Amino acid sequence: GVCVSITTSNNRLVVGGEEKIWMVDLQTWKIINTIQTDKVNWWLTTSGDRIFSDHGLPYLTCHNLSGEKLYTTTPLPTNILSITSLLDGSLYVTCGNLHVYHVSPDGQSYELVQTEGLKGFKVNFNKTLHKLSLCDKRGVVRIFHLF
Repeated sequence: GVCVSITTSNNRLVVGGEEKIWMVDLQTWKIINTIQTDKVNWWLTTSGDRIFSDHGLPYLTCHNLSGEKLYTTTPLPTNILSITSLLDGSLYVTCGNLHVYHVSPDGQSYELVQTEGLKGFKVNFNKTLHKLSLCDKRGVVRIFHLF
């Protein structure tokens, strides 16, 4: 298959493709599990034993590492552009309107993050440094420190 997105979880490489997510053992480089999805997995992030996949739609799908679909999140205002997980299992999501939303750990609620300058195209959270980075459509990167 074709690699569209990539992340890691529990010493596994998690690769998103067209209607599949593959989990690869980082020691042996063998595929240890394949999750069948019904859409392209444009963006992936993991939190504990959960994998969140974005399909270019206004909601995310959550699977566990065994491949069981756990839930679909409440739809956000517009299509999702990128996702990243936070330490508590919640998510930050950027949408087509370039706003950032905080999605609850259970995926059932969200709220607009209203921090000055917190608007962007792609989002990433570094769990070690507690820093959130946002890239806008012009290529400008902004860094925010989260406590």
